[in-house]
Amino acid sequence: MCSLIHTHTHHASQVVMTAELEAMGTALFNNEVPDMWASVAYPSQKPLGTWVPDLQSRLAFIQSWVDTGKVRTISLYVLKKKTLKTVCGS
Repeated sequence: MCSLIHTHTHHASQVVMTAELEAMGTALFNNEVPDMWASVAYPSQKPLGTWVPDLQSRLAFIQSWVDTGKVRTISLYVLKKKTLKTVCGS
């Protein structure tokens, strides 16, 4: 989220934005995941509006592992289903 802070700072001080920040702003405006975020995130073709809640859900799932300890078993079906949903964008 550091990139959002930089965009706000650039807009507030009227400094010319870099091409990378301009591309991020355009992606946000078009409801797309910015390339600078997608390059470090899981693969997905979801639009930004559904990608963010999905990311929050994934982070909450991982946080539950941290809070309650390591999961002893996990269904491969669930992992496969989540992966297919992510890749297919549904």
